[in-house]
Amino acid sequence: MTLGNAYIKRLEQYLKDKSMTIYRFVKYSGISRSAITNLTTNNSRSPTLKTIYLTARFFNVSILEFLDCDVFNDENLEIE
Repeated sequence: MTLGNAYIKRLEQYLKDKSMTIYRFVKYSGISRSAITNLTTNNSRSPTLKTIYLTARFFNVSILEFLDCDVFNDENLEIE
């Protein structure tokens, strides 16, 4: 799994926990829809630090808390 795939999986967990749509997230997070689409379609293999920061800030958690998930473990990631 790429970092982009891992980010999307983690984002989907937060959206599900908050009963929120991707539309609402994009509208209020400051992250462009194209950035999310590029990660979803593998046009971009990894999110930028800014994207991770804005996501964590939107959900009122630290970056470390956002990244504290099994999907980001080394054995799950393909790093190129």
